[in-house]
Parts: sequence; structure tokens; C-alpha cells
Amino acid sequence: MNLPVWQGNNIPDLLEKIRQYVEAQVQKELDWYVTSKKRKGLCSRWLRSFAIAFTALGGAVPILNSMGLKQVGSVELSQLGYLFLGIAGALVGFDRYFGFSTSWMRFVTTMIGIEKSREQFRLDWLTLCQRLSRIQSGKSDDYAAATEAMLARARDFLMETKAATEKETEAWVAEFQTNLSQMEKDLQARLAAGRPGAVDVEVADGLRATGGMELYLDGLKVEDLTGVTGSIGNVPPGLHKITVKGKAEDRDFTTSKIVNVAASAVATLKLALGVPGLKPGEVKPSEAPPLDIQKHAEGELSAPKAPAEEIALSAPPIKNVGEAGSTSAGDQEQIANEAAEEKSRSDERPDRPTLG
Repeated sequence: MNLPVWQGNNIPDLLEKIRQYVEAQVQKELDWYVTSKKRKGLCSRWLRSFAIAFTALGGAVPILNSMGLKQVGSVELSQLGYLFLGIAGALVGFDRYFGFSTSWMRFVTTMIGIEKSREQFRLDWLTLCQRLSRIQSGKSDDYAAATEAMLARARDFLMETKAATEKETEAWVAEFQTNLSQMEKDLQARLAAGRPGAVDVEVADGLRATGGMELYLDGLKVEDLTGVTGSIGNVPPGLHKITVKGKAEDRDFTTSKIVNVAASAVATLKLALGVPGLKPGEVKPSEAPPLDIQKHAEGELSAPKAPAEEIALSAPPIKNVGEAGSTSAGDQEQIANEAAEEKSRSDERPDRPTLG
């Protein structure tokens, strides 16, 4: 419906056409908000409902885990909990950035405001029509003033509707720009927080693992360690389990530890396999110096001699005669007997065989 052309011969009919035109324009705006409100409201309710459901599932996982339910098929239940919470967060973020819930509320508020203005316009229009009907002359100044008042009221009503629509549109533009800016900041923060780190591993007793060592990250083999240190690169941020497996003297040794890897950072981890070490001064048989057979055959090698301290300790004590000034006959006899016994033992000892 187009705006009617002003003709002064039939003013009441012209005013009615103007009223119909204004109400038709307002009804068009209301129809758009009603249709958009239904679509936005439906999306908002579904997104929020699924977000609540997945949040509840993620919160129920620890309870089920404590009740003994550890796995669902081949998937660990704890990992499903993180998945459910991640989906819930994604749904809320999708609703937030595309503004389904906020648009729905904004549409409802604007539609209520327009309907209020329309009802106020209708009441004012009836009041003006009643005033116009009381004027006797259709060409008097009072009649012209009443006509101008009715036209002004129709204009104000239409402008109020357009102002409400414009205000809602400006709010949508501001919200959309804010969401885009926040999305860019969040993406940059997520990229910075998701940059991989690294882990430097040191095995204190790694040299004792003569059978070699293997380095594992979260149960997956990363590399074979040849020394006491190793490194793992491109590790996602978060908690990870580092395991080292080694072999020594036909025995398997395993050690593991949880490490928290930060974004773009290197975590240092020290481990120990627990391989038994050598006592101080002890030498493995395989590391003992070889026997020189030639020198032994030539007689250059002899039986080890006892240290002087041991010889001194094994010999019978000799009393100092001068300690008491003189010795008695009993003491001299005892000394002579001990010397004779020592000589007898020396004569009975067999000669040491020699090589060669």
C-alpha cells in the first residue's frame, strides 16, 4: 500500500487512507519480528538445551568413574567426559557468537514496544476523530488544526516504529561487531595456548641399563635412548605421562611420571629406573684386570704378602724385660715354651709350591 496523495475535497476519507497506510507499515515491521523471533528462539532453545545436556553428561562421568565404570567399549570414560564438556562449550560459544539468544530477546522487546505504540496511536486517533466530528465547518481554522493534529499523530506513530526498528538494528550491529572482535581475541588466545611444548628427560641411572632404554609419551613409543638424556618435541599443552623402559642384566625396569607441559615451553623431568648399582670400590668380574700368564710363569708373580700390620698382630706379644726391671724364672720359662711352639708350627707348615 502506497501513501495516498493529498486532495482537499474529501479530507475524512483521505485521513482514513493515511491511517491505513501507517498501520500497514507498522504491521509489516511486526510480521518480520514475529517470524524472526520464532526462528531465533528455536535455535536458542535447541542450542541451550543441548549445552545443558552435554554439561550434565560431562559432570556425571566422574560419578560413574567412582562407581567402577571405567570404559565404554574401547574408550576410556574419563576421555568421554572431556568430550562432552567440550561439545557443551562449543554450543554455548556458537550461540554467543551468532547471537541467537540475544537476538531473540531483542526481537521480543522491540516487538512489544511497537505493539504498545500502535495501541497508543489507535486511541489517540479516535480522540482526534471525535474532535474533528464536533467541528461544524469543514473549512474553519479549527477544522484545519484538527486535521493537522491527526496527520502529525500518524507521522509520529510511524516514526516511533521506525525509531524502534533502527534502535534494534544498531544494537544488533554493535553486538555483532563486539562478538567478532571477541572471537578474534579468543582465537588468538587459543592459538597461543595451543602451541606445542617439549619435554627434556634425564634418566639418572641410564648408563646402568646395558640392554638399552625406550622413551614413551602417553603409552606411545617416541624413541630409543642411547644415553641418560632424551627429548620429546611437539607435545600438546597439558598433563602427560612420560615412561622410560630399560633392561639390565636380563631384567626389565620401568619408571614413569606425570609432567605438566605449558604452551611454547620446555618441561624438565628427571627419572630413575632403579637399576642396582655397584658398591664403592667394587669391580665387576668382567672389568677386573686380566692375569699376565707369562709373568706368572717366570715366577715374577708370587702369592700376595700379608701386610706388616697383620704380621705384627699375628705374632705373639713379647714382653719388655726392662719394664719391671727383671723377670722371674717362671716368666723366662713361659717365654721359652712359646718360642718353641712357634718354631714347631713353622717346621710343620708345608712349603709353598711354585709355578713353572
